[in-house]
Amino acid sequence: MKTRQLPLSSMLIPFLLALLVAAPSFAMQITPDSYDMLNGGTATYHYWDDTYNGSGSTTTNYTKLSGGLGDLTDGVIATTHYFQSATPSPGPYVGWALSPTITFNFGDVYKFSSLTLFLDNVPNCGVYLPASVTVGTGATTTTYAVNSNQSVSMPTAITFSDLDLVGNSFTLTLNRLNNNGYIFLSEVEFDGTPVPEPDTLLLVGPVLLILGCYLWQRRCA
Repeated sequence: MKTRQLPLSSMLIPFLLALLVAAPSFAMQITPDSYDMLNGGTATYHYWDDTYNGSGSTTTNYTKLSGGLGDLTDGVIATTHYFQSATPSPGPYVGWALSPTITFNFGDVYKFSSLTLFLDNVPNCGVYLPASVTVGTGATTTTYAVNSNQSVSMPTAITFSDLDLVGNSFTLTLNRLNNNGYIFLSEVEFDGTPVPEPDTLLLVGPVLLILGCYLWQRRCA
């Protein structure tokens, strides 16, 4: 008895569709839709979020900013100290004489894998790296100690990997060293992968099942 061979393309379709759904996506850089926080403060210069485009005054110390984007997500990473880049204004840093909490809002749900902060560190000017960083999505929060040399005076990038946090918002608190001095932040970067919506998975499952039954029936005919 002769058996009819299915075209190779027909056999590969369900395999490729299943692979597309089941395989994890590669981590990529994620840009928030907006972030909410208190504006920066003033000392020798203004350390405001000058380019912020949401609600709230960008020229008032520690006023509430919400619904926009600005210096922290504009892709400009400071390579010099805050006092070298503060003029001409606006500079790339936002500076606080407090422990700022920033909530980043995303249009979709993501699984966050890493977070990178670009900070200044000038101890002899009272500008320090945070003692620790608290991150979270929803009610899930974790505090990480910053194990960096606080005596080294240079702009510093700190990356927190393997976060494994899922949500459509991400809250970040920079905890000051001994509640003293300033924190200066020029950029925040996220890496992660999109999380498929449950409705999408419910639709794809039956399609794969029907396609598989159809191809099986053709093989047995």
